Amino acid sequence: MKLKNPGQKDRVVAFIDIGTNSVRLLVVRINPNNSYTILTRQKQQVRLGEGEFENEEILPEAMERTIVVCKSSPDLPVRLRPGSL
Repeated sequence: MKLKNPGQKDRVVAFIDIGTNSVRLLVVRINPNNSYTILTRQKQQVRLGEGEFENEEILPEAMERTIVVCKSSPDLPVRLRPGSL
């Protein structure tokens, strides 16, 4: 991954992956030499896809579990100073 400005100091970037079974958060620091350092990696099972194939829709309970997890650490990326989300 190339930085936009080669003289730029390291920056922090957060990635959120909401899948059918779990929510993952990865926060990394991108170093000036284009390497990266993992600052935090979290995974929480939410079972968002539970019952989806039987009902052809996401269950309200599954949505609620996912929302709770996503709200559990809303300030984590902010505390780690991400440059982009």
